[in-house]
Amino acid sequence: MLSDCGLGIVETRAHAGDLPDGAVHLALVTCVSTAEAREACRSVREHRPEVRIVVLADDCCSDVVVDALADGADGVLSRTIAVDPMIAYLHLVVLGEKVIPTSVVDDMPSRSRARRSALPDASDLSVREMAVLERIAAGRANKLISRDLGIAEGTVKVHVKSILRKLGLANRTQAALWAARRASVPTAQTMASPTAGMVQ
Repeated sequence: MLSDCGLGIVETRAHAGDLPDGAVHLALVTCVSTAEAREACRSVREHRPEVRIVVLADDCCSDVVVDALADGADGVLSRTIAVDPMIAYLHLVVLGEKVIPTSVVDDMPSRSRARRSALPDASDLSVREMAVLERIAAGRANKLISRDLGIAEGTVKVHVKSILRKLGLANRTQAALWAARRASVPTAQTMASPTAGMVQ
């Protein structure tokens, strides 16, 4: 079905290491359980950090979405999504965007608008801490963040602890959600029709 929609060659692979080099890959994670999906995301992100990851989930509640993004996913889609919007979402992910279900975004304004003034302020974060936080929100592991920023992995851990302390958060998942609430995330209501991309 995806091949017929102009998304290039589609192959089923059990492991990220099996993917050939020299192409932009989009990994569709379709594990049965949430735990398996999270492990698959972490495995792909660890072994092939350049691969774009989209999780097809039975339950697209906000907790599932936040966990998937924290584990390295670039997008989360419902298994029941229609073909046309799914193809549009996948093209956006290939172009470097992150996508989450519209239902999750629709659930945010009523809560986040009332709480926005009570949420921690990013003004206390240093430039380096903001760079680390952006990568946490993108699902990057500490090892990959250290490579991105050219700093030691131990230094990344220090920055993560400082970020959590300054923002009053308990863990990386909360930090990813905090960042997501302040990011512009494309949804089916706002995205333009994609024009680019062959996916392999």
